[in-house]
Amino acid sequence: MQISNTQNTTSKKFLSAASLAVIAALSLSAISLDVGARERSFSGTRTGPAGNSVQRNKTVQASDGNRNASSSVQGSNGRGYTRDASRTYDPDTKTVNRSATTTTNSGETFTRNGSTTYNGDGSVASSGSITGPNGQSATRTGSTTVTPGGASSTATVTGPNGATATRQGSVVVQP
Repeated sequence: MQISNTQNTTSKKFLSAASLAVIAALSLSAISLDVGARERSFSGTRTGPAGNSVQRNKTVQASDGNRNASSSVQGSNGRGYTRDASRTYDPDTKTVNRSATTTTNSGETFTRNGSTTYNGDGSVASSGSITGPNGQSATRTGSTTVTPGGASSTATVTGPNGATATRQGSVVVQP
């Protein structure tokens, strides 16, 4: 009987400790939710049948509609890149701004910037640019309007040499 009491006492202590751990974890998660910020990370390696591998790491921090991400992809052959990206949201203008810089292991840098504005009339305006390692860039502007009867959009891309291409499209919703 003595052994049985010792096991019951040990079990009760374990359950009490486990209960406290659960309460502490729930309290900490509630505190984190109140702050509105969160961070997540990913890390992994993939190896192919020939023994080549790729290592990927990524960290994302997000809060109040804003997001920052850093990532790295490295191959066993020495090729790879790092990328830093951000997204911000301005609730007053209903505008999302994006930017990203990618740098390869050979030192080449690519940058992307863009913005999207949501207008009160059901339209969305967007613009963006990308610049390559040689300094040449391309831009894009566009707009989309959504109505109860469908949607229409227009986009214009201007290349580094000044040539442009325009795309227009529409969708009609049948009642």
